[in-house]
Amino acid sequence: MRNTVMFVALVLLLAACGGREEVETKNMDQIHREQGVPVTVQLLQPQPFVQQLTYTARLEGIRRTVQGSMIGGKVQVVHARVGDRVQRDQVLVEFAEDNPASQYTQARAAYENARKTYEKMRSLYEVGGISELEMDNTRTGFELAEAGFVAAGKMVKPQAPFSGIVTAMNVRLGDSVAPDDPLFTISQVDRMRTRVFVPEADIGMIQRGQDVTATWQEHIFTGRISQVAYDLNRDMQGFGVDIVLANPDRVFRSGMTAQVSVEAYRNDSAIVVPRKLTRTDETGTYVFVAEGGNAAKRYIEVGRQSDLNLEVTAGLQAGDSILTTGLNLIKDGAKLKIQS
Repeated sequence: MRNTVMFVALVLLLAACGGREEVETKNMDQIHREQGVPVTVQLLQPQPFVQQLTYTARLEGIRRTVQGSMIGGKVQVVHARVGDRVQRDQVLVEFAEDNPASQYTQARAAYENARKTYEKMRSLYEVGGISELEMDNTRTGFELAEAGFVAAGKMVKPQAPFSGIVTAMNVRLGDSVAPDDPLFTISQVDRMRTRVFVPEADIGMIQRGQDVTATWQEHIFTGRISQVAYDLNRDMQGFGVDIVLANPDRVFRSGMTAQVSVEAYRNDSAIVVPRKLTRTDETGTYVFVAEGGNAAKRYIEVGRQSDLNLEVTAGLQAGDSILTTGLNLIKDGAKLKIQS
């Protein structure tokens, strides 16, 4: 009998506990219905919306030439080092003048003879000693000899093809080289260039003249798109886009890799909604806004998108209060308790 009484008491105690839990749950729902669901809101105001496309790019100088040797032989003199700024036609490497491959000695002798003949014939022409045709023939012979001498000189004394920076010196004093072996590299690095490949889905947002920024470590540089290809590169699965970047302090060096960003779209007075505040059902994309103390389900039309934000083109306007917290507890028409 005593055991039976204890069992009944235990059953009654458990039932009472379960009843309290049910009452407490009902009380929370009742509180939300009576006092409103606690939420926070954000007042929408026009703000800039920017969509950027970012690519990894390998940079090189705006102009770059690898100077190869035109003859074989031993290097006699090296006039520059990597990092030196050189001027156009400055001699950077020298081979022996008697190198048989260049015929430099013969070209110099031919030039000197042609120069002396030209000066003599010009004096005669000025006093009427020869005809104009004879003078013209002499001038032509001199110019040909001069051109041959200059060409031979470039073989034994390779020059910088333009003003720039020596970015590579491939030979040292005493090295033996063969024809076409690279001697040095000259680059102009006050501006840099690169090419990125933009996929078909994004190429419609790219056009010549668009502003570009390049980031390397803490450095940021600006530039522009100089050319956009019209043919798809099938190997790269994208359209080649050429970019030119300013490099006034020569921080960028040829071969460096930077993150290049193109501002593909900008709306300075957009209605912007964080992606995390939106929901989707069979009808479309929607948000909750506060209207007269209640939640209102508002369907929106979305324009451009970024990773975090959406540009809203219809359904919301400046001054609307969009719900930012408590979304999982909200239904259309629910009473709200807006918290600061």
